[in-house]
Amino acid sequence: MKFDKLNNWLRVIADLGILIGIVLVLVQMNQNEDLMRAQIMSQYHDSYSAYEASFAGENLPAIWEKSLLEPENLSLGEMRAMESVTFVPLFRWINLYRQHEAGVLGDMDWKEEVEMDASWYFFGAYARAWWEHFGNAMHDDGYLSDELFEHVEEAINDPESNGPIGDYEEIQKIIQRNKKE
Repeated sequence: MKFDKLNNWLRVIADLGILIGIVLVLVQMNQNEDLMRAQIMSQYHDSYSAYEASFAGENLPAIWEKSLLEPENLSLGEMRAMESVTFVPLFRWINLYRQHEAGVLGDMDWKEEVEMDASWYFFGAYARAWWEHFGNAMHDDGYLSDELFEHVEEAINDPESNGPIGDYEEIQKIIQRNKKE
């Protein structure tokens, strides 16, 4: 009698172990699917970024400077070159965010990248206007999640950021100070 009860309990425990194993396999399959999706989207964005970068051309430094100092005078071709400069970091952030969603990266991994890059890539009237147009459209279409969109907005509008012009002015001051020494 005791042997039958023990046998029944062992069978229940074994059945529970099998059930837990099946659940774990299903969870693992779901995670693998999420990782595969994140990898495919990452490769897509990488190829799109390479395509966009091809539009930047040889004159990008001069075009970038013009976008900062006189954005109202950009030609359509120059605007297209600048568009490539803004699409590339945005796709990088989307990749990082999707990898975060898939559980590969932590929350701060994508947020820190946005914070480091946004004030540079989206500084100036042209880049901010581009973000207002395209960023809002991508968000409205559901392509940018609320969390990513809001974090980019915060980083772009950070009052403590002095952007590239402010940084270059500081570098010039250091150069002048070092010349005097």
